[in-house]
Amino acid sequence: MKTTRFGRLGLLFFVLISVNCKPKNETQSEESKLVMNVIPEMPKAQNFVDSPLRNRIKLNLKAPVSEVWNVVGRPERMPEYSMGLNKVEADYSEQKCTGFTCYFHPMEGQNIGLEHKEQVIWYEENIGYISQSQEPNNFGYTDSLALVSVSVTEDSTIFTWDIHYNAGDEPTLHLNIDSYAMALDDIANNLIQLFDGKILENFVYGK
Repeated sequence: MKTTRFGRLGLLFFVLISVNCKPKNETQSEESKLVMNVIPEMPKAQNFVDSPLRNRIKLNLKAPVSEVWNVVGRPERMPEYSMGLNKVEADYSEQKCTGFTCYFHPMEGQNIGLEHKEQVIWYEENIGYISQSQEPNNFGYTDSLALVSVSVTEDSTIFTWDIHYNAGDEPTLHLNIDSYAMALDDIANNLIQLFDGKILENFVYGK
């Protein structure tokens, strides 16, 4: 009986030593895999479109990611920080946005504003979303993609809005580049006024 007990205790000790003496690099590898599984990787624009980056605004906002996302991650709230919009209607499925429709204020001399539809093809809470414009559309661009993202940096949030698209002709392309530049300037100023912060990058294609 003594030999049997010793054998069982020895086996238990061997198992405990085997579990707790796992190589450090192996443990770190498993932890890294766990983190990668918890935080989805941000897709790249090139996975969806061939069009180049035409406009980008990048801001450092003095607020937690969750607060910033509660505004910029909800397309229906766009009119709060984009003055050209009258309203935005968004569709959700299982708490993820699947698409939205923008209703713009009428331009001078017009009674009805433009309507624009976007399909959301990727959406992750507190990380970002990717949308593509319905074609054809009132703005004349094709192969379009918008990527809105937020990320943590110390005590603030990095907010980025990238826009890719092509157009049927050069005048239409340049018109859209200039229009987006003005729209993103407006968005940047309003978000900075809302959260405090600064502009890190304001990219305009060809300028």
